[in-house]
Amino acid sequence: MSRNICLHWYPVAGARHAFPAELADTEHDEKVQAICDEVVSSTELHERSELAWITEPTCIRCWDQLFPDDPALAPAH
Repeated sequence: MSRNICLHWYPVAGARHAFPAELADTEHDEKVQAICDEVVSSTELHERSELAWITEPTCIRCWDQLFPDDPALAPAH
């Protein structure tokens, strides 16, 4: 059975992490958790540049949580 979830990817803590979409409206300075269990301040979700989005790699742990059985979709390491 498939599940449908909406995610936003944010470049925080050294990589682009997947967060549930509802966290986009979280108040500043609250702790939020990525799919990979990385915890950051919600302030970081709102203070990243487009350059950070381009230059930081995709979090492999988030990717593996979302696509555990599809190595063909894994980003280059």
